[in-house]
Amino acid sequence: MVRAVIDTNVIISGVLKPGNPRKIWFKFKAGRCNIILSLSMFRELSNVLQRTKFQKLINPKEAKDLLLYLELRAEFIEPKEQVEVCRDPADNHILSCAVEAKADFIVSGDKDLLVLNLFQNIPIVSPKEFLHTANFTILHHLP
Repeated sequence: MVRAVIDTNVIISGVLKPGNPRKIWFKFKAGRCNIILSLSMFRELSNVLQRTKFQKLINPKEAKDLLLYLELRAEFIEPKEQVEVCRDPADNHILSCAVEAKADFIVSGDKDLLVLNLFQNIPIVSPKEFLHTANFTILHHLP
């Protein structure tokens, strides 16, 4: 199964509006890919959803349900080492999470990450590229 660190901007876009991020969200909910998060990414997502701007788009109960769903279904990784390569230091934690998890992809709409293209053999792609590149075949293991 495809394992991807999905940037919070993609998760929020996927929940709020139609488009490629929503298609990724549906693939996650259908069990066709794993979303990998760190605790700091999860906290960032929670903080963003509490902003007044987003409370107009998603009510507090829906936001709470989203966070609970991720808490139960996402794969949480805590990086042991922090990398320092991104031109926006605030994005380094995403790279660290992906490296620790040995993720298949990093999916983001953030230009500071996308400009890297590849980090330690992990492709950094837009939601559209992810949908066109990832193999979402569900692997069935024999007993």
